[in-house]
Amino acid sequence: NSESVAATLKALTPIFGRNSCPSRQAVTSLVKKFESTYSLCDVAVPVRLRVGRSVENIADVETSVANDPNQSIPQRSQELGIAKTTLWRILLKDLTLHPYKIRLTQELKPMDHSKRRTFSDWALEKMRQDDQFHRKIIFSNEAHFWLN
Repeated sequence: NSESVAATLKALTPIFGRNSCPSRQAVTSLVKKFESTYSLCDVAVPVRLRVGRSVENIADVETSVANDPNQSIPQRSQELGIAKTTLWRILLKDLTLHPYKIRLTQELKPMDHSKRRTFSDWALEKMRQDDQFHRKIIFSNEAHFWLN
């Protein structure tokens, strides 16, 4: 429109409507883009190389895990010079391993099964006697708790 931004905006208003019409800056930048590249398509941005999950790093992690499977993620990360998150991704996605922290739990003893069965029978009997029994009992994973 004879190089007038105002005239261009006036011509675009019936097409886009008053509230959806492009701004002056948008029109100006589109004109500059067209004059410099002869196209309105966006210039392709080069893809960033991902050096973290390289073939060498994956092989190093695989060797490290084979040599010492009990080593922690932070220690292995420091030893190999790889970020912790990258190490996690290599273990999960590339080596299909599922690293986790070992949690110590109580050991089940031979008498535990019979004690659990006795408790289950007792609870079942109480529920048969009282329909609201399940609302009157409190379960906790604490070894000790007080009502005060």
